[in-house]
Amino acid sequence: MPVGGVFKVAYVGGGSRFVVTLLHGLAHEAEALGSLGRPIEIDLLDVDVPRAAEMARYAAITARQTGLPITAFATGNRERALDGADWVIVSVGLWDALGALRRRFLEPMGNPYVETGPGVAVEGVAAWRFLAPLAEQMQRLAPGATLTILVNPTDVLAAALAKAYDVQSVGVCVEVPGLVGWLSYYLEVPPEELHIEHIGVNHVGWVSHWTAAGKPGGELFWARVPPRMSNDDWYPHTTFFVWIYQALGYMRSSPYHHWPFHARWDDGLEGRNRLWAKACLPAGLDQRQYRQAALERALQDGRMIPEPSATKVHPEATSYAYPDTRRTLGALAVGLAGGLAGPVPLQVRNGRSNPCLPEDAWVEVPCMVEGGRVAPQSVPEPPSWLFSQTVAIAEQRRLLADWLAGRDPDGLAKGLLAMPEAAPIQDLLRLARELPGALSS
Repeated sequence: MPVGGVFKVAYVGGGSRFVVTLLHGLAHEAEALGSLGRPIEIDLLDVDVPRAAEMARYAAITARQTGLPITAFATGNRERALDGADWVIVSVGLWDALGALRRRFLEPMGNPYVETGPGVAVEGVAAWRFLAPLAEQMQRLAPGATLTILVNPTDVLAAALAKAYDVQSVGVCVEVPGLVGWLSYYLEVPPEELHIEHIGVNHVGWVSHWTAAGKPGGELFWARVPPRMSNDDWYPHTTFFVWIYQALGYMRSSPYHHWPFHARWDDGLEGRNRLWAKACLPAGLDQRQYRQAALERALQDGRMIPEPSATKVHPEATSYAYPDTRRTLGALAVGLAGGLAGPVPLQVRNGRSNPCLPEDAWVEVPCMVEGGRVAPQSVPEPPSWLFSQTVAIAEQRRLLADWLAGRDPDGLAKGLLAMPEAAPIQDLLRLARELPGALSS
């Protein structure tokens, strides 16, 4: 894509507080974006236009504070938002549709983890009914745009939309940036000094190699993390992440998502969670309240929310959501606007970049983004005794994406039965029979 002209961003779900993360990403890359010389237009599309208008106000604050040529509009008109867009971001809450499908299909199965085949299939259907018409409009109004999915299952949806509608589609997940933030806090190492090579799929991946301050990270990890686990600021959900690393010698690409490992939550961990909240959050506030108060204060004062200190503020207690993901979104903006950025953690078609994973699967690996194109990088493969199940999960998700895209009518049954551990066979077969009807209902 040649550099020049307005760089138009259509943000679908423009009232989402995730817009703050995007704007901080643009601010983080202000110098690189400024050097491209392209005015940035952000159309914030939402059914709740007044809520999107708050985000437009925050965009105006970002423009004034950074000097970036950002103009933002709140709109309820999808055609206006998509028309001529270079970058389409989707971050919508489909809670009613998803809740109904979960009650209908997953509750009778005992609510298997959302990362399993049944969970991924049900989430995919809930989102597909919204995303398919959007992609059809993109074909007409923004045929050269890059579609970026922030709705789970990000990898399956990105794959299915690309296959069904021939759009450049990438998935963005907060987990790998979240790992960087988690390591930065507990190791007391700035994010810029952490280098992570990761490979897998959405929520399920491994770190094959990593360094901290230019040195192998493992030694620093075991010197600093175990002593921190007895402190009040220890986030107890990530205890399992430490156990997995200790047992296997390899680190997950998310400190929060543990499947296919199962973890039991108990009263002791719940007590530790209360200690963490008391130590890390302002008294009487939860994360949502704290972040909403920070946004309201920023809108009132006309100043962006201050960036938290990565080594001093816990990543789950920051004043806006997912601050480490701002680097991903900022880098994507640079690369899609015509510059060069990376490596960026994205979910893209593997191709021949990593032969250990299916060629036609959307995999999560570091990527380079240049001149509007996204290129996955080759990553060292973890040992097969550890990684073979991740390969099977990638194949399952490829089958589910092919089914959603209409390429393989049997893809749903194939995907569910290829990894049948999630539920009894009669439940899997019932899901394979009945879920297709929910695509059009």
